[in-house]
Amino acid sequence: YLFAASPQLGITQAVPIYDDLDTLLGVLAIDLTLSDISEFLRQLNISESGVVFIVERTGEIVASSTTETPFLNTETGKTRLAAVESNSPLIQGATEYLLTEYGTLEEINSSDRFIFHRNGSPKFLQVTPIQDEQGLDWLMVVVIPKLDFTAQINNNTRKAILLCTVALAVSTLCGVITSRWIATSIAKIASASDKMAQGHLDQQVNGNPICEIDLLAASFNKMAG
Repeated sequence: YLFAASPQLGITQAVPIYDDLDTLLGVLAIDLTLSDISEFLRQLNISESGVVFIVERTGEIVASSTTETPFLNTETGKTRLAAVESNSPLIQGATEYLLTEYGTLEEINSSDRFIFHRNGSPKFLQVTPIQDEQGLDWLMVVVIPKLDFTAQINNNTRKAILLCTVALAVSTLCGVITSRWIATSIAKIASASDKMAQGHLDQQVNGNPICEIDLLAASFNKMAG
């Protein structure tokens, strides 16, 4: 209803206070504007682009985690905003999906989870009734795009692919350098062998850090001696 002190839409929770003899001492009440509830919902850590909203069984928004006000200013005063008319695509899409599934919001009696598609991307949806003995009967709806869950996975996959590519490039470069180093050492021994075959017997080759090539060089030098 519209508060008298400040023209804002809100709700009041009232509790009677009795003494030990069940004599009424007074009534304790707390006023909450719909904007206060929306501010509380905005403090919840849902996901990067997910939303949570509370809706009446009639389809009118009580509060949401978006910056959109749950009411409209008209010439006749403030009018409650219907969830299907929300500017938030997630709120509007989730409400339309629930109406398609149940026909009416009155039929939702337990917490349920769904996956629906909007604008070509899947969304996770959970709807939960909020009820108490005083007659409160709301629905809390949480909507989270699947991309919010998979974005970090995709990012890690891209990093893994990049690291593998870098590792492959480094390994290939090391392989090329090593093969050239080995080939150069063998080529020197082959050149010395060719000169020896032509009669130049004073051939000597240097040693090599690679054990096998160093052994080959030592054998050649021994043969040349």
